[in-house]
Amino acid sequence: MGLTCYANGIFQILAQTKPFMTTLINLDMRHMPLTYALVSVLEGINEPSHQSKCLTVDRTIVQQLLEIIAEDSCFSRYRQDDCLEFLMYLLEKLKTECGKF
Repeated sequence: MGLTCYANGIFQILAQTKPFMTTLINLDMRHMPLTYALVSVLEGINEPSHQSKCLTVDRTIVQQLLEIIAEDSCFSRYRQDDCLEFLMYLLEKLKTECGKF
């Protein structure tokens, strides 16, 4: 899928950051496609399957999130980038979309 190596690490860290998750979950995400997709991925990371005890992140939602990120950024598939740059870009996009961070 591309982007997934460093994005996966960032998503796992954000999923375990309770104040961050609480803030995102309490937002009205009807007109926030990036925020909605990110919350869906992070919730999947936090909730393992009851049957297999493994993470249950829907690959389609992850792909949708990565496409939203890649569509208007310097981050694209199959290109090596820096995870700090990715985190800063993601937080800036959330700030712009949510207007609350």
